[in-house]
Amino acid sequence: MKKNTLILAGALLALVAAYFIFVHQWNGPDNVFQIEDSSEVGRIELERFDLGKSKAKIDLKKGIEGEWTVNEVYTANQPKVQDFLLTLTQIRVLKPIEQKAQASSLSILKRNHTRVKIYDRDGSEMRDYLIGGTNSQQTANIFKMDFSDRTYLVSKPALDGYVSIFYTTALNIWRENLIFNIEGKDLTSISMAYADSVHSFDLRHSPQGWLVGEGMQADQNRVDSYLELFKGKVFAESFAGKANPGMLDSLKRRVPSVEMRLQTEKEKLALLLFSRPENANNFFGYIEGTDELLTVQQFVIGQFLKTRDFFVQNPLP
Repeated sequence: MKKNTLILAGALLALVAAYFIFVHQWNGPDNVFQIEDSSEVGRIELERFDLGKSKAKIDLKKGIEGEWTVNEVYTANQPKVQDFLLTLTQIRVLKPIEQKAQASSLSILKRNHTRVKIYDRDGSEMRDYLIGGTNSQQTANIFKMDFSDRTYLVSKPALDGYVSIFYTTALNIWRENLIFNIEGKDLTSISMAYADSVHSFDLRHSPQGWLVGEGMQADQNRVDSYLELFKGKVFAESFAGKANPGMLDSLKRRVPSVEMRLQTEKEKLALLLFSRPENANNFFGYIEGTDELLTVQQFVIGQFLKTRDFFVQNPLP
């Protein structure tokens, strides 16, 4: 009998443990919005509601090696995410909203808010709260736990302003503006097709070394110096996402100033660039197969825009 009782007690403990691991949601104090240890965070969801309707959502996920992604599509801006994680530990309740103002603050939150859901690395919910507008001094925001009807003013110590700026749902703020991430040693072919075709080249690696054009041997020293320019990540100045489809459609009907194609054993990339007469310091462009307009600065991309002559001239001294 005693043995059966112990078995039953063990089973009940296991069920309780399973509940807290897989089912339990944060129902702690309704005024503890901060988390203690940001290293425990594995996922953050931010969803903005305007007039009660969902308008934008950001889903930040931590990978196995600690890298963060955005909406399961883009590499996240890692420093931005780390700053945000620090903010999640630093926010504090400034004071409860007065009882007479509770109803109005709840009404404001219902119409316009950002919902914040934070999960640990195992997927268990750590926090679920709503952020609304600011106080009249613009030093704090209205916060409330999703399970509670009690509202608070929350701020970040030493911050001269409100905290909602850290909880943006603008994709371009969270994503890394990466065009490509390629090392020179991994390239197997590089081509540049210019509007003025006399400057175009097609550089390909072969058992005989690097060839430029149809079977012409490229100068190896010049190829080596060119490949050294490819050192990993190259970033756009900005991505417009799908915010300016008219401009992108217009570009797709034009001949690009240069079409840059890169190939490794694992990937291919085609970047189409368009000169801007009004601004010679950067290009408009897009990556083939995507619907995102980008801008990239001349000093970032210009170093790769060599011409055919570079590879067939006399060897470098």
